[in-house]
Amino acid sequence: MKYGGAVRTGLLLAVAVKAVLLGLLWWEPIFDERKAQAQDRQEQGALPQTGSEAADRRGCEQSEALRNALEAVAQKDRKLAQRERILAERESQIELAEKSLEAKIAELEEVERKLSATLDLLEQEGKAARESLAKIYSGMKPDEAARILSNLDEDTVMRIFAGMKERNISQILPLVDRELAVALTNRLARKTPKAEAAR
Repeated sequence: MKYGGAVRTGLLLAVAVKAVLLGLLWWEPIFDERKAQAQDRQEQGALPQTGSEAADRRGCEQSEALRNALEAVAQKDRKLAQRERILAERESQIELAEKSLEAKIAELEEVERKLSATLDLLEQEGKAARESLAKIYSGMKPDEAARILSNLDEDTVMRIFAGMKERNISQILPLVDRELAVALTNRLARKTPKAEAAR
């Protein structure tokens, strides 16, 4: 833990303060009794305090000052302990938030992996389906293939043509619907330079 040194210092200080306070509690009744006796004598008009009584009074005053100082130290120690607890709680909350974030990141990565695998599978299935269709239309008579292809949209026909040999396309293309043939020719013309550049 980051604050372990400060906590140990606080604990040692607390033990020292408790030891001194116990000593004061042991001596306090004696000092209080002597102080009370000295005050009684003064109130009853007794003789001035002797050296021993004056020393006792000074001892009581010093004891009280020491007790006040120790109380101040103890109060600071309590505040320090409270700050340590607050910092420890905040650190614990940050650690929990980090673990939660890491778990969410791992979950998102797993979702991304599954999605990528699904897209790859769909792409493979789509490619297999296009290749199958291309083989089917390549095996048909050109006029039969042209009649069916004339009823399909440009994108579908282009996907089918993508898996066919140019020789088969050249036999079918003149036989399809005229508008479709023009559109397909334009698209094939735009595609050809790229295919040649890739070779």
